[in-house]
Amino acid sequence: MLLFEIPVYRLSNQSFNSELTKMLDRTFKADIVRNHSIDFYTSFKKSYLDRHRVCWRYNDIIGYIQIVNNKIDRGVYFEYFLRDSKRMYRGCNKNFKQEDYSKLGFEYDDIENSNQVADLVFTLLKEINQEQIFKKRYFDLEIFLHLYKKMDWLKIIMG
Repeated sequence: MLLFEIPVYRLSNQSFNSELTKMLDRTFKADIVRNHSIDFYTSFKKSYLDRHRVCWRYNDIIGYIQIVNNKIDRGVYFEYFLRDSKRMYRGCNKNFKQEDYSKLGFEYDDIENSNQVADLVFTLLKEINQEQIFKKRYFDLEIFLHLYKKMDWLKIIMG
């Protein structure tokens, strides 16, 4: 049973916006300034960025991590899906390959309370983030961090 799904991005939001700004400067600045003015370019850049900054959250995903409850083995483990390519470029490529990350997981026979489960899951996510395959990648933990301490993990995984 799927407990949680966490998106993995090619870059953090700040890095993505910085890359987008550099791309604009490299592509448009010289032509626009030559034909108009620096103020016109500044206005163009602001309007372009206002329209396109929102695209980071859902368009720059290179994979995702699933936190899965296996009731047969009585354990929680992780699976990850990453784009099947050597280099990660900006854009939409939906070819994902699945990898089992069950070496990082835990059995819940000896778990006594929900906070213990929440702490174990969070610790394992931090360990996965340190793996070589996720080097320089960004895990979007915003929703997870808001919910993981409030959830009744024992009820969810035992029920």
